[in-house]
Amino acid sequence: MHDLLEEMGKDIVYQESPNDPGERSRLWFHDDVYHVLTENTGTSKITGIKVELPKDSDVICLSGITFSKMRNLRLFIHRSGCFSGVLEYLPNSLRVVDWPDCPFESLPSNFNPIKLAVLSMPECRITRILEGFKLLKHLTSINLRNCEYLTKVPDLSGIPNLQTLDVMECKNLVEVHHSVGFLDKLEEFSLNRCSSLSIFPTTASWNSLRSLWLYDCKRLESLTEIVNKMQSIELLNLCGSGIKELPSWIGYLTSLRELDVSGTPIKELPSSIGGLISLKVLAVFGTHIEELPSSVGDLTSLIGLVVSKSLITKLPSWIGYLTSLRELDVSGTPTKELPSSIGDLTSLTKLDVSETLITELPSSIGGLTSLTELNVSETPIKEMPSSIGYLTSLKRLIVSGTLIEELPSSIGNLIGLKSLHVQRL
Repeated sequence: MHDLLEEMGKDIVYQESPNDPGERSRLWFHDDVYHVLTENTGTSKITGIKVELPKDSDVICLSGITFSKMRNLRLFIHRSGCFSGVLEYLPNSLRVVDWPDCPFESLPSNFNPIKLAVLSMPECRITRILEGFKLLKHLTSINLRNCEYLTKVPDLSGIPNLQTLDVMECKNLVEVHHSVGFLDKLEEFSLNRCSSLSIFPTTASWNSLRSLWLYDCKRLESLTEIVNKMQSIELLNLCGSGIKELPSWIGYLTSLRELDVSGTPIKELPSSIGGLISLKVLAVFGTHIEELPSSVGDLTSLIGLVVSKSLITKLPSWIGYLTSLRELDVSGTPTKELPSSIGDLTSLTKLDVSETLITELPSSIGGLTSLTELNVSETPIKEMPSSIGYLTSLKRLIVSGTLIEELPSSIGNLIGLKSLHVQRL
């Protein structure tokens, strides 16, 4: 039914002007699109263009007047096809510009689309964007992902309703203008792999922000000072960034569900982290953190805790308070023992203590009745406690590379066990 309606709609548009595509309201058939854009036959009747040319199509050569007569063009979408020539004019009537891989270095200086709602130009050659624009109160989404020549996110104070800003993988992006910090409608801000980024707003009032991605921003050393409690944010990813310290205001982020500081120079977590009452996942993989603050024990909503490859030497007894925890990864740390309170983690499904210095497991481990995977490989453990027989949900047990010579007879009670790895050192 949908295909039928689509074909009927296309036929109606075709009948608007069977012989002259430039007189139709919408263009999508590749021959018509190519003809109108190369022969400059567009008119004010055109409201939408979708460029989707076959792979063997000729290059579309734009001229200074290609779009000059399309005064009512609202939608321009590019899916396939190559452009050359010059881009001297775009209609100010545009509301959606979806132009991946645009070959032009900038938008026309006289382009001021006051009703623009979506600007999506990933993987393009643009070097500057939106500079000098007046108020664009309808613009809600900007996607400039992987624009390798972009060096700066300019003053965006004229875009007060922006909700999504994606500049991830812009490897030469150095600066984000301070005005971005006061876009209080901003919900999604992605800067992953902006490896040159070093200048960032020093203060921010992101009342609506839900996610902030700073993954692999290696030159960014400090976080913004927040002037409100940013209670809408759910995800903060600092993995692989140059951030050296988590500020105390982190505890105000009461809606935060995921915090990832893996691979950063951070050496300690602030005690205020205990205020993250909604936190589900905490990852400090590969950091220089030696111990977790006791306030982490207050994170009763936590379901995933990853401290692998960190410098943590001991899991504290309060770990047993994390009764919602499902996955605990301590692998590759200098941890020497597990506290007996670990047996209180009745929701735990995966426990990984491989490549640690742990020599024995506490008998309380039998309390992990939900555990489905246990990995103690590459540790100096000599024997498994008989209480392992109580792990009736266990499906995978990895004890390879240990000093264990014999497993307890109670292992026969593990009726659900499907995988057992027992290779010795």
